[in-house]
Amino acid sequence: MFLVALLLVLGGAGADERVAEEVHLIPKHPADWGLRNLAAAFTSVLGAWNYWYAENVVLIDTVPSDASIQLFYVRANFQKMFVRARPPVRVSLPSRIQATSRDALIVRVSAPGFRVRKETYKIGGTPDRLVMALEPVPNSLVSLSHGHIGGRTTLTLRTTEKPEFRVRKSRHFAGFNLVLAETATRLESEQLPTGGLVRSLQATQLGEDLVLRVETRDPDFDVRSRGGYDPIRSEHLFTLDLTELDSRAPSPERVSREIAAVAFTFGDPCHERFESALRDDLEPERVARAFQSPGTFADLYRRQAMRALGRLDQGRVRTVAGERFRTGSPLEFELALQSAAQIEGYLALLGAFARSKEDPATVLRSLVAPDMHPDAFAPVYKQAEDTWRGCRRKR
Repeated sequence: MFLVALLLVLGGAGADERVAEEVHLIPKHPADWGLRNLAAAFTSVLGAWNYWYAENVVLIDTVPSDASIQLFYVRANFQKMFVRARPPVRVSLPSRIQATSRDALIVRVSAPGFRVRKETYKIGGTPDRLVMALEPVPNSLVSLSHGHIGGRTTLTLRTTEKPEFRVRKSRHFAGFNLVLAETATRLESEQLPTGGLVRSLQATQLGEDLVLRVETRDPDFDVRSRGGYDPIRSEHLFTLDLTELDSRAPSPERVSREIAAVAFTFGDPCHERFESALRDDLEPERVARAFQSPGTFADLYRRQAMRALGRLDQGRVRTVAGERFRTGSPLEFELALQSAAQIEGYLALLGAFARSKEDPATVLRSLVAPDMHPDAFAPVYKQAEDTWRGCRRKR
């Protein structure tokens, strides 16, 4: 009750501060003559004149205040009038003598990210004031990451609830639309990461649903989806892997050989400076979130790199705080991955691996910060790479 009262107060205050739109929702032709006219004739003599003939006005406001209002005037199940408006709106209706018991006002309120609300009121029984509060949709998109490595582009969506989705291939552009039912966007930025097989990404809120437009560079591609769950953050994961037609994913053995072939020396001062510069400019939470995406294609590279690092120090890795993990122990290996940003030499090894690829900045971003926009990651990578190159030149 307190919450309802609070919404009424807030809604009322908003209506007072804003100028109400005037809407006349009165059909051209009044209702047919009936028994109500006889009742009005008798009761008006007894003092009920205002009840039948007074102005019938209702002030409508909404929570949130930027909602859209649709007004329907219905008589005997037939729509007589329809008006769109923005809150607050002052609606003039027929007086009771001009309407029958079958005349009704239908108010439909909608707003992006909220559930639609629809209410019906008898014309003769509409309140003087309405504040219609909408409920948020039950699900939210809190993060969207993008990575491209090994010829595969991966999109990972994090939502607060298990998503209900539909995928529709577009006839108007190369790519598809991903529709997340009853989902609102809580992304930090409207700029979404792109690259690899993805030309552009755009998230649009259409009422209760969120539509993610994925435009690809080639109209012919394979896409596979899978779900997951991050128990640490209580978030659901929905992953899309985009690949060229008939392409095969590299095996763990092949990935392990690729990493083993990288020119990397554990404890090298230049690698340490690269790692320190990268760690200083990346948020630990962002890196930790990247490593809580099990089953993704990039996760295969992350795991093989951690195992390779362990082999350089008798099967152990160590954090900057001195905590040690044995990579041969399944439990300790998972703990090492959760602390990946703080493992000595790990970011440096990933940087050396990325340096061996055609687009090192994209590869490294895909591994350590896939939810970061390429434009935001570029200066971070450049700073770390310039530090590494400057150190190498002094030798």
